[in-house]
Amino acid sequence: SSAKTFVDFVRNKLKNEGDVVVLENGLTLNEVFCNAGLDTDHLTIDAFNVLADYSVYQRFDNFNGKYSPFRSAQLRKIFLKVDNHLHGRYFAELTKIVLARHEA
Repeated sequence: SSAKTFVDFVRNKLKNEGDVVVLENGLTLNEVFCNAGLDTDHLTIDAFNVLADYSVYQRFDNFNGKYSPFRSAQLRKIFLKVDNHLHGRYFAELTKIVLARHEA
């Protein structure tokens, strides 16, 4: 599933690129996860928690919460945006993985 692909991707990045600076304020990926109270043991599909439901209908505040992986706007910016310190590198890598699986 796409959720599992995303969680595996994030877990891999945290394991292999934890010391990479990912935010403009100089925080590394490890520091962002530490500040969010997350580690590789907490990276599960349930914790990913971005499934939309009726609560997001006409409620942008609820939509933003559901759209933030692991309930973290910083992680949304790091992994799902192109306008960030990494210039969208993680989003591009993830997109390539998803497209390759669907093309196979």
